[in-house]
Amino acid sequence: MEKIALFDFDETITSKDTLVLFLRFFLGTKRFYCYLCLLSPWITLYFLGIYPNYKLKILFLRFCFRSYKVSEFKMVAKKFALSTELKQVIRENALAKIQWHKAQGHRVIVVSATLKEYLSWWCEQQQLELLATEITFSNDQMGDGFHLNNCYGEEKVQRTKLYLGISDKHPASRNHYYLYAYGDSQGDRELLAFANEGHYQLF
Repeated sequence: MEKIALFDFDETITSKDTLVLFLRFFLGTKRFYCYLCLLSPWITLYFLGIYPNYKLKILFLRFCFRSYKVSEFKMVAKKFALSTELKQVIRENALAKIQWHKAQGHRVIVVSATLKEYLSWWCEQQQLELLATEITFSNDQMGDGFHLNNCYGEEKVQRTKLYLGISDKHPASRNHYYLYAYGDSQGDRELLAFANEGHYQLF
């Protein structure tokens, strides 16, 4: 039986929401808060449970990056992944747990709703596997949505199953793995329930 540790990223490995940090890094603080004000009606609807998470994320990203080329976006994403802004919010105890799993010979996979465009660089540095939300691009600009679904809630479970080759048609395929999962929010509950050991807000 293969042992695998599944880690949420934002506010599990980190102490803050890194998408917000990335947007501030990309746009600058003044423009970031201007955009927040302009989009506040949709943000309010989200917090009231009326406007879904994935739609708000797409709206915000398209609004912020609509005038940038893909190459510019990806360049800043890499800079952010290697920046002190991101390093400062990484939890040392979460990193220690990741290193513990690796020392035991376990695979470690980050399963996150945040953007693959910057998270892939961080995971590459840490030698971790990654399942994350991917933006679509068209004609050198941001597209209309995500490649696959926003990696949040039940989608985290479905991505994990697909990645590991676990099939609902062949329930025994789940028995090939012993899964640890670490998360902090409502969007992680399905993944925590799917794992053999689910750890909520451990760090």
